[in-house]
Amino acid sequence: MAPPVTSYLTLASIRYPDTPEEQENDLTSHRMKKIEAFDEEISKYLFKIQEDRIKQAFKKETNKYERIQENATKQVKEMNKTVQDLKMEINVIRKQKRSQPWRNKT
Repeated sequence: MAPPVTSYLTLASIRYPDTPEEQENDLTSHRMKKIEAFDEEISKYLFKIQEDRIKQAFKKETNKYERIQENATKQVKEMNKTVQDLKMEINVIRKQKRSQPWRNKT
């Protein structure tokens, strides 16, 4: 009669490092994985900081550009008003000259 087959894990099947050298290699491998994971997290964090700074700088430059554009638009409107005022003055002077023809002769 054959012995019964067990389905549980045996100590030999788990495969723990047997020698101090294998244990050291296992610990070193574990440390390397932890360091790589830490490095990846730091890289993500630094990238996020850099991305946020770029966004802030872009927003600041955009706001500066918008203020310059608003000031330029305001100045153009003021200049157009001044031009219109001068045109009206010229028209008034012309009308005055037409209505007083004796003043034109010198």
